[in-house]
Amino acid sequence: MQDKWRIPFTICISILILVAAICQAGIKNNPFRLDNEMKITTKYTDISAKTLKSVEMFYRKISNYVFFAPKYNQDAMAKRVDSLFEKVQKTLGMEGDMSLLQIKLYPKADFKQLLADNGKRRSFYLFEYQTVYINIDDINAKMLIHEICHHIVDSWFGGPPPRKTAEFIATGVDRGFR
Repeated sequence: MQDKWRIPFTICISILILVAAICQAGIKNNPFRLDNEMKITTKYTDISAKTLKSVEMFYRKISNYVFFAPKYNQDAMAKRVDSLFEKVQKTLGMEGDMSLLQIKLYPKADFKQLLADNGKRRSFYLFEYQTVYINIDDINAKMLIHEICHHIVDSWFGGPPPRKTAEFIATGVDRGFR
């Protein structure tokens, strides 16, 4: 009786190993993945980038300064991002615990390779990964607020609303900030 199941069992195990290997290879080749990333964790986000220069540029662009950007400081950047997150939560009336928002920072050349839209998008959010993908050469605080809004709304309702509704809400929120 045991010999009867040995071959089907071996085949099943072999198939599982093969599927796992294919999935692992797919993850390594995922264009949304940052290799050798540096990560900064804040209260509400995990911010990832390939270089410190990318993080510094991101901080400068989301800061409120007009002429002279502040020198990069990890704690100040974390405080700024969390402050924006909390303002969006308060504006939407959706305060509370949520999963961490992943923020991936890309230089323009790398960001353009993520999408097949000839660089029309400047940033985007994917609910499936709870991740915002940002072109750091073309970001500002209002854009970050817009993408944070998508995360908060999607997390609050357990999934994204219809696309036009999601854009209406996010655009309304980002326009409300000065």
